Amino acid sequence: MRPLLTNPARRGIRSPEFASAPLHEKLALLAILALPLQAALTINAGFPLKLSELLLIASIGTAAVQAVRQRRLRWGSWPADRIFVAVLAACLVVATVIALLTANFAQDIRGVHRSVPVDIMLYCGYGLFVLISWEILRHLRFSVLRDVLLQSFWVCAAAVIVQVVGRLLHLRATLETLGFDMVPRGLTLLGVTFPRSGPFVEGQHLGFYAGVILVLALYSGRYATSVGALLCVLYSESTTGYGGVAVAILVLALLRPKRMILIALGTAAAIGGLLIALVPQFRAIVFLQLQKVGLMPATSGNPTKSLDVRSAKAEIGWRMMWDNPWGVGPGRYSAHFADYAHEYPQLPRYLFEGDSRAIVENGYMQIGAEMGVLAFAAMLALLLWSVWRVWRSDMGALAAIVFVAVGFATQSSWTFMPVWAALALTASAIRQTELLQAPAPAPSTLAGGPVRH
Repeated sequence: MRPLLTNPARRGIRSPEFASAPLHEKLALLAILALPLQAALTINAGFPLKLSELLLIASIGTAAVQAVRQRRLRWGSWPADRIFVAVLAACLVVATVIALLTANFAQDIRGVHRSVPVDIMLYCGYGLFVLISWEILRHLRFSVLRDVLLQSFWVCAAAVIVQVVGRLLHLRATLETLGFDMVPRGLTLLGVTFPRSGPFVEGQHLGFYAGVILVLALYSGRYATSVGALLCVLYSESTTGYGGVAVAILVLALLRPKRMILIALGTAAAIGGLLIALVPQFRAIVFLQLQKVGLMPATSGNPTKSLDVRSAKAEIGWRMMWDNPWGVGPGRYSAHFADYAHEYPQLPRYLFEGDSRAIVENGYMQIGAEMGVLAFAAMLALLLWSVWRVWRSDMGALAAIVFVAVGFATQSSWTFMPVWAALALTASAIRQTELLQAPAPAPSTLAGGPVRH
């Protein structure tokens, strides 16, 4: 079946639709273009203020002003995805109120350098901002939103190149001033070890973003973008990126087979096999990822340590959710972490010492622990409903949402904006498909009144 939403123009911000869009939609699309700049080129306002966030704030404000001028707020219909997101927002507010009423404001929490009420309100405010941004983005035209999201990859690619060149030229201090992480912890070539985060906070974030772009580009026929995104996934050395891409493509190849995709997969497998056989550095990366998830015996050290720690923290989040069905409050996982952590000897000492805030590193468990059981169920329902409804709309959007469903389990924060950009893309695909499949209005409803015979 040919995708219903195919747009061969592929022009994104150069499209006529962008030129004629209202100001708040243009600002939202520009925010998507700046989406990869999650650490690089951010403003320090006590927390990193991103260019994409500033543009989304302007978009939300412009849309609100327009609604006030029209003297009405157009909510339109309430499909299931809007209901699920509304439930998430309501649970976030309820958990915030409960946390403010019950928190020990005198408690000293590691890694928190502001008052407890301010910290709780900041986490609540940012969560509501992300959900409102999703509402703005889901109303954008699918083909334009998709193309701008794919165009944003080249912003990411340019930033990765800047990071690599900066490492080679020993410009660490300069690039750190611009917000780049320049700590060498990734691929080593010619005696030089590179950072692996690009314009993101860490390599896991780059791997997630590039993985979304890779599967979306592959199923949208954007092969140059696919190759670039694949290189960024490899550079990130992210188990999330590797595993999420593999699962998303495998699931779709089995359930929605497509000849060109199967040919591309076969070609990619052959090239990958040659790289593993001929390039020691690439072979080391792949083998390390397999060792990290326990699919290969360890050759040295304890490669499953990261998985063990993440699993323990996720289990703590699961227990915390059931012990606090309405949630412990936004950002409050760290305040309750010590109540459970002593039962897990595999947790390293740095989680109990120093000045780092404990995080779940699992988006599902963070929502459950901090916002409660109902919010956890709403997030699962949102993802499952999105996969089901986009099944017949667009293969690229389907691949992206399957990847998100897998990769969300390793996200350091549920509010990571690329997650919600992909969810908005899926919602836009569903909405556009419904409009295309809607029956034409009866003649009697057209201008000019009923047709008489």
